Amino acid sequence: MQYFTVADYIVSFLEHIGSKKIFLLPGGGNMYLVDAVAKNKKIEAIPMHHEQSTGIAAEAYSRISGKLGVALVTTGPGATNVITGVVGAWIESSPMIVISGQVKTKDMIGSKKLRQSGVQEVNILPMIKNITKYSITLKNEKNLETILYKAYNEAISGRPGPVWIDVPLNIQAKKIRKPNFKKKKNNITKKKLNIKFLEKILLNSKKPVILIGHGVRIAKAEKFVEKLSKKFSIPILFTWNSMDILPFKNKNNFGKPGGVALRYPNFIIQNSDLLISIGSSLDNIITAYNPNEFAKSAKKIISLKKN
Repeated sequence: MQYFTVADYIVSFLEHIGSKKIFLLPGGGNMYLVDAVAKNKKIEAIPMHHEQSTGIAAEAYSRISGKLGVALVTTGPGATNVITGVVGAWIESSPMIVISGQVKTKDMIGSKKLRQSGVQEVNILPMIKNITKYSITLKNEKNLETILYKAYNEAISGRPGPVWIDVPLNIQAKKIRKPNFKKKKNNITKKKLNIKFLEKILLNSKKPVILIGHGVRIAKAEKFVEKLSKKFSIPILFTWNSMDILPFKNKNNFGKPGGVALRYPNFIIQNSDLLISIGSSLDNIITAYNPNEFAKSAKKIISLKKN
Protein backbone atom coordinates (compact mmCIF):
# COMPACT_ATOMS: atom_id res chain seq x y z
CA MET A 1 0.00 0.00 0.00
CA GLN A 2 1.51 3.34 -1.08
CA TYR A 3 0.94 6.50 0.90
CA PHE A 4 1.35 10.15 -0.02
CA THR A 5 1.42 13.16 2.20
CA VAL A 6 -1.56 15.52 2.07
CA ALA A 7 0.73 17.95 0.25
CA ASP A 8 1.49 15.32 -2.40
CA TYR A 9 -2.22 14.59 -2.68
CA ILE A 10 -3.12 18.24 -3.26
CA VAL A 11 -0.47 18.71 -5.94
CA SER A 12 -1.51 15.44 -7.62
CA PHE A 13 -5.06 16.76 -7.73
CA LEU A 14 -3.86 19.96 -9.41
CA GLU A 15 -2.12 17.82 -12.01
CA HIS A 16 -5.32 15.79 -12.44
CA ILE A 17 -7.45 18.86 -13.23
CA GLY A 18 -4.92 20.03 -15.82
CA SER A 19 -2.89 22.67 -14.00
CA LYS A 20 0.50 22.99 -15.66
CA LYS A 21 2.10 25.76 -13.61
CA ILE A 22 2.09 26.84 -9.99
CA PHE A 23 3.22 30.35 -9.08
CA LEU A 24 4.82 30.17 -5.66
CA LEU A 25 7.00 31.72 -3.04
CA PRO A 26 8.51 29.23 -0.56
CA GLY A 27 8.40 29.67 3.20
CA GLY A 28 8.55 27.65 6.38
CA GLY A 29 4.77 27.46 6.51
CA ASN A 30 4.31 25.82 3.10
CA MET A 31 7.48 23.69 2.95
CA TYR A 32 5.73 20.35 2.39
CA LEU A 33 3.57 21.79 -0.36
CA VAL A 34 6.61 23.30 -2.09
CA ASP A 35 8.39 19.95 -1.79
CA ALA A 36 5.37 18.21 -3.34
CA VAL A 37 5.47 20.60 -6.31
CA ALA A 38 9.20 19.92 -6.77
CA LYS A 39 8.55 16.17 -6.84
CA ASN A 40 5.79 16.40 -9.42
CA LYS A 41 7.27 16.10 -12.91
CA LYS A 42 4.16 17.31 -14.77
CA ILE A 43 3.73 20.67 -13.05
CA GLU A 44 6.17 23.53 -13.49
CA ALA A 45 7.03 25.59 -10.42
CA ILE A 46 7.33 29.32 -11.20
CA PRO A 47 9.16 30.97 -8.25
CA MET A 48 8.17 34.61 -7.69
CA HIS A 49 9.83 37.43 -5.74
CA HIS A 50 6.71 38.53 -3.85
CA GLU A 51 3.41 36.87 -2.96
CA GLN A 52 1.43 39.66 -4.60
CA SER A 53 2.95 38.66 -7.92
CA THR A 54 1.96 35.01 -7.39
CA GLY A 55 -1.69 36.03 -7.29
CA ILE A 56 -1.47 38.39 -10.23
CA ALA A 57 0.42 35.80 -12.29
CA ALA A 58 -2.08 33.04 -11.44
CA GLU A 59 -5.00 35.26 -12.45
CA ALA A 60 -3.30 36.20 -15.73
CA TYR A 61 -2.46 32.55 -16.42
CA SER A 62 -6.12 31.61 -16.03
CA ARG A 63 -7.16 34.26 -18.54
CA ILE A 64 -4.53 33.42 -21.14
CA SER A 65 -4.27 29.64 -20.92
CA GLY A 66 -7.83 28.67 -20.08
CA LYS A 67 -6.46 26.48 -17.28
CA LEU A 68 -6.85 27.05 -13.56
CA GLY A 69 -4.19 29.41 -12.22
CA VAL A 70 -2.65 28.38 -8.90
CA ALA A 71 -0.82 30.52 -6.34
CA LEU A 72 1.05 28.84 -3.49
CA VAL A 73 2.12 30.98 -0.53
CA THR A 74 3.25 30.61 3.05
CA THR A 75 1.67 31.63 6.35
CA GLY A 76 0.87 35.05 7.79
CA PRO A 77 2.20 37.88 5.61
CA GLY A 78 2.67 35.38 2.81
CA ALA A 79 -1.08 34.88 2.77
CA THR A 80 -2.05 38.52 3.25
CA ASN A 81 0.30 39.63 0.48
CA VAL A 82 -1.57 37.63 -2.15
CA ILE A 83 -4.93 39.24 -1.39
CA THR A 84 -4.53 41.97 -4.04
CA GLY A 85 -4.31 39.34 -6.78
CA VAL A 86 -7.34 37.56 -5.36
CA VAL A 87 -9.36 40.79 -5.44
CA GLY A 88 -8.44 41.16 -9.11
CA ALA A 89 -9.62 37.62 -9.86
CA TRP A 90 -12.83 38.22 -7.90
CA ILE A 91 -13.72 41.42 -9.74
CA GLU A 92 -12.72 40.09 -13.15
CA SER A 93 -14.40 36.69 -12.64
CA SER A 94 -11.18 34.76 -13.23
CA PRO A 95 -10.98 31.18 -11.92
CA MET A 96 -8.04 30.78 -9.58
CA ILE A 97 -6.97 28.77 -6.56
CA VAL A 98 -4.80 29.99 -3.71
CA ILE A 99 -3.16 27.43 -1.44
CA SER A 100 -1.65 28.91 1.69
CA GLY A 101 0.42 27.39 4.42
CA GLN A 102 -0.75 27.79 8.00
CA VAL A 103 0.80 27.20 11.40
CA LYS A 104 0.39 23.76 13.00
CA THR A 105 -3.11 23.10 14.28
CA LYS A 106 -1.86 22.88 17.88
CA ASP A 107 -0.33 26.35 17.53
CA MET A 108 -3.42 28.01 16.10
CA ILE A 109 -5.06 30.68 18.22
CA GLY A 110 -8.39 28.90 18.53
CA SER A 111 -10.39 30.37 21.41
CA LYS A 112 -7.41 31.99 23.12
CA LYS A 113 -7.85 35.70 23.77
CA LEU A 114 -4.71 36.57 21.86
CA ARG A 115 -4.01 38.29 18.58
CA GLN A 116 -1.53 35.62 17.58
CA SER A 117 -0.41 32.26 18.90
CA GLY A 118 1.66 30.44 16.25
CA VAL A 119 4.67 32.04 14.57
CA GLN A 120 3.44 34.20 11.67
CA GLU A 121 -0.10 33.04 12.33
CA VAL A 122 -2.91 34.97 10.65
CA ASN A 123 -6.50 33.74 10.55
CA ILE A 124 -6.88 34.36 6.84
CA LEU A 125 -10.43 33.13 6.23
CA PRO A 126 -12.32 36.15 7.68
CA MET A 127 -10.15 38.41 5.55
CA ILE A 128 -10.92 36.71 2.26
CA LYS A 129 -14.45 35.36 2.71
CA ASN A 130 -16.00 38.23 0.73
CA ILE A 131 -13.57 37.95 -2.20
CA THR A 132 -13.62 34.17 -2.71
CA LYS A 133 -16.31 31.77 -3.86
CA TYR A 134 -15.10 29.12 -1.44
CA SER A 135 -12.49 29.09 1.33
CA ILE A 136 -11.50 26.58 3.98
CA THR A 137 -8.79 25.79 6.51
CA LEU A 138 -8.12 22.06 6.59
CA LYS A 139 -8.38 20.67 10.11
CA ASN A 140 -7.52 17.08 9.11
CA GLU A 141 -7.04 14.92 6.06
CA LYS A 142 -10.61 13.61 5.96
CA ASN A 143 -12.80 14.24 2.89
CA LEU A 144 -9.85 15.81 1.12
CA GLU A 145 -10.91 14.73 -2.36
CA THR A 146 -14.41 16.12 -1.82
CA ILE A 147 -13.00 19.43 -0.61
CA LEU A 148 -10.63 19.72 -3.57
CA TYR A 149 -13.36 18.98 -6.10
CA LYS A 150 -15.65 21.49 -4.42
CA ALA A 151 -12.97 24.18 -4.60
CA TYR A 152 -12.24 23.36 -8.24
CA ASN A 153 -15.88 23.35 -9.31
CA GLU A 154 -16.62 26.57 -7.45
CA ALA A 155 -13.67 28.24 -9.18
CA ILE A 156 -14.74 27.34 -12.72
CA SER A 157 -18.54 27.12 -12.61
CA GLY A 158 -21.26 29.75 -12.94
CA ARG A 159 -19.53 33.08 -12.66
CA PRO A 160 -15.92 31.94 -12.15
CA GLY A 161 -13.72 33.32 -9.40
CA PRO A 162 -11.01 32.62 -6.83
CA VAL A 163 -11.08 29.93 -4.15
CA TRP A 164 -8.71 29.46 -1.22
CA ILE A 165 -7.44 26.39 0.67
CA ASP A 166 -5.47 27.04 3.86
CA VAL A 167 -3.35 24.06 4.97
CA PRO A 168 -1.71 23.86 8.41
CA LEU A 169 1.88 22.63 8.39
CA ASN A 170 1.20 19.41 10.27
CA ILE A 171 -1.72 18.58 7.96
CA GLN A 172 0.53 19.07 4.93
CA ALA A 173 2.83 16.34 6.28
CA LYS A 174 0.07 13.86 7.20
CA LYS A 175 0.20 10.47 5.49
CA ILE A 176 -2.71 9.65 3.23
CA ARG A 177 -3.58 6.93 0.76
CA LYS A 178 -2.39 7.57 -2.79
CA PRO A 179 -5.27 9.11 -4.75
CA ASN A 180 -7.25 7.41 -7.46
CA PHE A 181 -9.13 10.42 -8.74
CA LYS A 182 -12.46 10.03 -10.44
CA LYS A 183 -13.09 11.42 -13.87
CA LYS A 184 -12.67 15.16 -13.82
CA LYS A 185 -15.82 16.90 -12.62
CA ASN A 186 -16.47 19.97 -14.69
CA ASN A 187 -19.57 22.05 -14.11
CA ILE A 188 -18.97 24.54 -16.90
CA THR A 189 -21.94 24.83 -19.20
CA LYS A 190 -22.07 26.67 -22.48
CA LYS A 191 -25.22 28.40 -23.55
CA LYS A 192 -25.97 29.25 -27.16
CA LEU A 193 -27.08 32.79 -27.81
CA ASN A 194 -29.85 33.02 -30.36
CA ILE A 195 -28.92 34.95 -33.51
CA LYS A 196 -32.41 34.51 -34.99
CA PHE A 197 -33.88 36.29 -31.97
CA LEU A 198 -31.49 39.20 -32.53
CA GLU A 199 -32.28 39.28 -36.24
CA LYS A 200 -35.98 39.90 -35.57
CA ILE A 201 -35.18 42.81 -33.27
CA LEU A 202 -32.59 44.32 -35.60
CA LEU A 203 -34.99 44.39 -38.57
CA ASN A 204 -37.08 47.01 -36.75
CA SER A 205 -34.10 49.21 -35.92
CA LYS A 206 -32.38 51.95 -37.94
CA LYS A 207 -29.37 52.63 -35.71
CA PRO A 208 -28.61 49.47 -33.74
CA VAL A 209 -25.44 48.83 -31.79
CA ILE A 210 -24.22 45.76 -29.91
CA LEU A 211 -22.10 46.05 -26.77
CA ILE A 212 -20.02 43.02 -25.82
CA GLY A 213 -18.71 42.55 -22.27
CA HIS A 214 -16.35 40.20 -20.47
CA GLY A 215 -19.25 37.88 -19.69
CA VAL A 216 -19.11 36.68 -23.29
CA ARG A 217 -15.57 35.43 -22.71
CA ILE A 218 -16.55 33.86 -19.39
CA ALA A 219 -19.31 31.97 -21.24
CA LYS A 220 -16.74 30.96 -23.88
CA ALA A 221 -18.97 32.49 -26.54
CA GLU A 222 -16.33 34.43 -28.49
CA LYS A 223 -17.26 32.64 -31.72
CA PHE A 224 -20.78 33.96 -31.31
CA VAL A 225 -19.40 37.49 -31.70
CA GLU A 226 -17.61 36.44 -34.88
CA LYS A 227 -20.93 35.12 -36.23
CA LEU A 228 -22.63 38.39 -35.31
CA SER A 229 -20.00 40.35 -37.17
CA LYS A 230 -20.35 38.24 -40.29
CA LYS A 231 -24.16 38.24 -40.31
CA PHE A 232 -24.89 41.86 -39.38
CA SER A 233 -23.05 44.90 -40.68
CA ILE A 234 -23.62 47.03 -37.60
CA PRO A 235 -21.31 48.60 -35.02
CA ILE A 236 -20.07 46.25 -32.30
CA LEU A 237 -18.58 47.88 -29.21
CA PHE A 238 -16.61 46.29 -26.40
CA THR A 239 -15.85 46.87 -22.76
CA TRP A 240 -12.13 47.25 -22.14
CA ASN A 241 -11.87 43.72 -20.80
CA SER A 242 -13.24 42.19 -24.00
CA MET A 243 -11.66 44.41 -26.65
CA ASP A 244 -9.63 41.63 -28.23
CA ILE A 245 -12.59 39.35 -28.94
CA LEU A 246 -12.76 40.77 -32.47
CA PRO A 247 -9.64 41.84 -34.37
CA PHE A 248 -9.01 45.58 -34.35
CA LYS A 249 -9.19 45.68 -38.16
CA ASN A 250 -12.63 44.05 -38.29
CA LYS A 251 -14.93 46.52 -40.05
CA ASN A 252 -17.61 46.17 -37.34
CA ASN A 253 -15.25 46.72 -34.41
CA PHE A 254 -15.82 50.30 -33.24
CA GLY A 255 -13.82 50.10 -30.03
CA LYS A 256 -14.91 50.81 -26.48
CA PRO A 257 -17.30 53.46 -25.16
CA GLY A 258 -17.43 55.09 -21.75
CA GLY A 259 -15.70 57.69 -19.61
CA VAL A 260 -12.21 56.63 -20.71
CA ALA A 261 -12.58 56.16 -24.46
CA LEU A 262 -12.46 57.78 -27.87
CA ARG A 263 -15.41 59.99 -28.78
CA TYR A 264 -16.89 58.09 -31.69
CA PRO A 265 -17.96 54.94 -29.76
CA ASN A 266 -19.90 57.20 -27.41
CA PHE A 267 -21.51 59.03 -30.34
CA ILE A 268 -22.58 55.67 -31.75
CA ILE A 269 -24.25 54.66 -28.49
CA GLN A 270 -25.83 58.05 -27.79
CA ASN A 271 -27.36 58.20 -31.28
CA SER A 272 -28.54 54.59 -31.39
CA ASP A 273 -32.17 53.54 -31.33
CA LEU A 274 -31.38 50.00 -30.15
CA LEU A 275 -28.68 48.88 -27.73
CA ILE A 276 -28.12 45.16 -27.26
CA SER A 277 -25.74 44.60 -24.34
CA ILE A 278 -24.39 41.08 -23.89
CA GLY A 279 -22.24 40.09 -20.91
CA SER A 280 -21.67 43.58 -19.53
CA SER A 281 -22.77 44.93 -16.16
CA LEU A 282 -22.92 48.46 -17.66
CA ASP A 283 -20.89 49.90 -14.84
CA ASN A 284 -20.03 53.56 -14.31
CA ILE A 285 -17.05 53.46 -16.67
CA ILE A 286 -19.32 52.42 -19.54
CA THR A 287 -22.21 54.77 -18.68
CA ALA A 288 -19.84 57.65 -17.83
CA TYR A 289 -21.43 57.86 -14.36
CA ASN A 290 -24.70 58.95 -15.93
CA PRO A 291 -26.89 55.88 -16.51
CA ASN A 292 -30.05 57.96 -16.98
CA GLU A 293 -28.57 59.63 -20.05
CA PHE A 294 -26.80 56.54 -21.37
CA ALA A 295 -28.15 55.59 -24.81
CA LYS A 296 -31.12 57.75 -23.86
CA SER A 297 -33.00 57.32 -27.15
CA ALA A 298 -32.38 53.61 -27.50
CA LYS A 299 -34.45 50.60 -26.66
CA LYS A 300 -32.18 48.52 -24.41
CA ILE A 301 -31.94 44.74 -24.37
CA ILE A 302 -29.54 43.45 -21.74
CA SER A 303 -28.32 39.87 -21.46
CA LEU A 304 -26.45 39.32 -18.20
CA LYS A 305 -26.36 36.39 -15.81
CA LYS A 306 -25.57 37.27 -12.22
CA ASN A 307 -24.55 34.72 -9.59
